Amino acid sequence: MVQLAGGRGYVKPYPYERILRDSRINRIFEGANEVLRLFIALNGIQAPAAALKEVGSALRRPLRNLGLLGGYARSRVRLRLGQTSTLDIDLHERLKKHKEYFEKHVAELGSATDRVVTRHREKIVDSQLMLERLADMAIDLFATAAVIARTQSLIDERGVGNCEREIALCDLFCIEAGRRFRENRSMLDSREEGIDDTRRGVAGFVRGGKGYFVTDAILEE
Repeated sequence: MVQLAGGRGYVKPYPYERILRDSRINRIFEGANEVLRLFIALNGIQAPAAALKEVGSALRRPLRNLGLLGGYARSRVRLRLGQTSTLDIDLHERLKKHKEYFEKHVAELGSATDRVVTRHREKIVDSQLMLERLADMAIDLFATAAVIARTQSLIDERGVGNCEREIALCDLFCIEAGRRFRENRSMLDSREEGIDDTRRGVAGFVRGGKGYFVTDAILEE
């Protein structure tokens, strides 16, 4: 709004400043974005963490837990093969490629979650930057599924010839969401943890010094 209206975007008597405030508060009624991301991630890793813990216990007595270990092995094979979840709707040919990438990314999220939980174990709850990336990956997958399903609904309602704009919007969103997903996936690598330590260190300096220690070139002589 400020970009569109300039200074009038945040001063009275124009209505833009009120719209700007209202639109922002509507996004944080259930908590700040950072808190909600942690909520999504921690809820998402509960089942994989519990399963890995159960498998770890079963490995101590493998002969007594062949069924459990076999089930876990089958789930790992499914992750490797790719499709662990799908959009259970008939899609137009124009949308099927997005579905393929969606299924591929769902499997990759499952594998990435297992790796992160295995690497961090109980300390995963304190690895907020890693959890944020997992949450962002899940959010993009959910949004992608919603966009594809909505676009297909419009195609069914209007016909593909009358939905070129909607299909173009779907294409663009899925491509950008896929790029964000892959970027977050790459940042789950253990090598990123050193960079995260640097980020936390810089944040600690700023917090401790109550600022960035930047000299004001305008006010100082």
